[in-house]
Amino acid sequence: MKPYLPPEGGLLVAIGVALGILFTVSAAQSAETKRVSVAQASPFLDLRIVAEADNKPWTYSENRRPTGFVTEIVEEIASRLGSDRIEIVMEPWARAYQYLTAGPKTMIFSVGRNANRENLFHWVGPVAIHIAYLYARAGSGLSVNNLEDAKKLGIIGVHRSSGGAQILEQQEFTNLFPVTDDLQNVKMLLRGRIDAMPGVPRNMRRRLNEVGESMESVEPLFIISEAGVYIAFSMDIDSSVVERWQQMLDELKSDGFFGRAEQRWGIN
Repeated sequence: MKPYLPPEGGLLVAIGVALGILFTVSAAQSAETKRVSVAQASPFLDLRIVAEADNKPWTYSENRRPTGFVTEIVEEIASRLGSDRIEIVMEPWARAYQYLTAGPKTMIFSVGRNANRENLFHWVGPVAIHIAYLYARAGSGLSVNNLEDAKKLGIIGVHRSSGGAQILEQQEFTNLFPVTDDLQNVKMLLRGRIDAMPGVPRNMRRRLNEVGESMESVEPLFIISEAGVYIAFSMDIDSSVVERWQQMLDELKSDGFFGRAEQRWGIN
């Protein structure tokens, strides 16, 4: 019995399919080898990078892409460290902060550095300085000059896991109402549902604009804190990686890239 031989056209197709499979496997192996090689040389090995999704102009998402002043700084550092493209996961602040505290090997930006957080993370920065105030509605008539006075207020709205919230929690405030979106606090403040809320002037202005109001609608009562804003790394990340990030940030500041980025984003 003669062995079966496919028609000439079928044979060519079979050969083409076989070669395609071999090429695909070879390409996949090559890509995997390249990926492993890059990962071994990269400071981003097993590093999850997370940013707050709605914190203009520092970090936010536009057309489903991460952007913002600190985002640009992080991407430039990554480029100078040899990674042309990094994946940035955009999350609401409370969830992003939870990722950082839970790990493993997580970096988020940007994070206010304060006494509560000092020993929880590695720090690279600063990338900004934030002065936080306690705000009330304009014309509220509240006489609040310090933290002890603020403890006597009815309700203070706070952004969950934010620096302002943590400072007030550390001072054993019992009148805090935490929410996951600071815009909700602004709305409640204007409607009289809360007496006050902590905030940074730039963020307050943006949130007020979103509801058709201006800074004239609120009044600062007193300064809660003045803190540097940093890129934060979970403690299981090797210190040599953190040191390289800090070196590159210092380089960005010394060669003028950082200052030019500040101008582009209207910082300071």
